Amino acid sequence: LNPARVAHTYDRPIRDNAYLIGQAQMMVSSDSGPMHIAFALKIPTVALFAVTDPRQSGPCELADRICYLIEAPITPYTHPESAKDNPDYFAQISDAMVWEKVQEALSATGTKK
Repeated sequence: LNPARVAHTYDRPIRDNAYLIGQAQMMVSSDSGPMHIAFALKIPTVALFAVTDPRQSGPCELADRICYLIEAPITPYTHPESAKDNPDYFAQISDAMVWEKVQEALSATGTKK
């Protein structure tokens, strides 16, 4: 991916986020407001879940070409006993796992890599 075409949305007002997300060809996000904005705008999104349960917080009933889900193997809801150790659940999601889903999303939408 071209770094000049990557936008960080974590420090912007929600209207700016919605505009930027609407212009995107795809998005990578944890379970957050910007992720749900991307789904509402039908932007293909690699959704990272490590602390929340995607079956409870969404995405719900989205087309396969919109949602590319990555779920950490050990989470507070699948292994409640691990919560006391306070591990970094997102550390279980590797760059390689994300990149594989990004490539899958780009291939499915015909977007240039």
